[in-house]
Amino acid sequence: MMKIKNELHWYRVEPQVYRTGVISEVTIIANDPRFDFTDEAPYKVEVWSLTRHGHLGVCENPVFVSAKDKKLVFCYRFDKEEEYYIRIFRHDETQRLVQLSVYALDEDLFARRPLRGDLHVHSCRSDGKESPAVVAANYRAAGFDFISLTDHRRFAPSLEMIEAFSDCKLGMTLLTGEEIHSPDNFVRVVNVGSRYSINDIYLNDPDTYRREVEEILKTINTDFLPEAYRFAYAACIWVVKKVREAGGIAIFPHPHWMKNVYNVPDELTEALLMNGVFDVFELIGGFNLLDNNIQIALYNELRARGLRIPIVGSSDSHTTLSNPEVFDARYTVVFALDNSPESIKEAILNGWSIAFEEFYPSNYYMLHGEYRLCLYGKFLRENYFPVTAALCAEEGLLMRQYITGAEGAKEQLEALAGRTEKFYRLMFKK
Repeated sequence: MMKIKNELHWYRVEPQVYRTGVISEVTIIANDPRFDFTDEAPYKVEVWSLTRHGHLGVCENPVFVSAKDKKLVFCYRFDKEEEYYIRIFRHDETQRLVQLSVYALDEDLFARRPLRGDLHVHSCRSDGKESPAVVAANYRAAGFDFISLTDHRRFAPSLEMIEAFSDCKLGMTLLTGEEIHSPDNFVRVVNVGSRYSINDIYLNDPDTYRREVEEILKTINTDFLPEAYRFAYAACIWVVKKVREAGGIAIFPHPHWMKNVYNVPDELTEALLMNGVFDVFELIGGFNLLDNNIQIALYNELRARGLRIPIVGSSDSHTTLSNPEVFDARYTVVFALDNSPESIKEAILNGWSIAFEEFYPSNYYMLHGEYRLCLYGKFLRENYFPVTAALCAEEGLLMRQYITGAEGAKEQLEALAGRTEKFYRLMFKK
């Protein structure tokens, strides 16, 4: 579970995120009366940009602010997209009182809401442990804004999850999904957000599936692959085409998952990625750190050779209870226009996502993706998501109570459904 930094228990900045190039009002408030600002004398406030001031020993333009109504309020123009430290000193003292962080964003990224989610999750309807609705509830309790339930060969459990809460307003988004195991193809495909099942197509008519894959083989060049991999390559093309036709996104998951040997041979992995067969690459998966590391190494090498593909991080969790090193520890942060299935898919397909790894029980983590988004993601991980996770905990508990028919759970749940949205608007002044 994410830990909230001590200084965020003591103080808050409203808002936390600003537009670049605009003179903005910054308000700093104590969360504990012990730390209230007093009107005895002005406070010195220093604003430090993290990417430019490393060589400077002193702040060039400190601001002196008098407290009013126990708050510090001042105006500042954040001229560049990056994180800024706000350092507050009591009167003439040299020992700072507190250091807080804010972030400034250019308009394109400011317009997008940061959301934390998992796009590869299993329930007891395949080989997971908990029922679909409980999986959703436990993810919300851990602070997730969205999930896609992707059971093996089964689309219906994701519909079951969504249906379980269809009469109740939630603060999280539930997406359809499935993990596709097409015949004679050892490459898995994660389907997220489609209108119907792709597994059902080949299960109901395997002969047509094989005929159509063979037809694909006749129309493409696979001479660069060993004979043993060619059908799988064509089958992936078939699956991805069907996913897109159904309105979903096709994710290439865990090629370096160790199942006796790596799940997908390197030659085939490279061909699938470099030839743009998939929509998205699951860069971080729910297996051990070494496997993830090898997968990242290959991705970085292919990037150097010109690979361009959106990435996500997923847990591939099979329980939300007894395996916390996976559940809640591998996830995606998406920068979407809103928390709707279509906006989430749009953001991922257009590269507005990064992958996270947590190393619980420590507070260490790693993030992967575009440098610009990772810089912002680091700020969010330190200053925003721990707070939203705390806000979600009660909502997840009420979701579990709701599915068991507990009296009053629906009313309480709906009363909390907008809490993270409200916090987002406060912290971004929207």
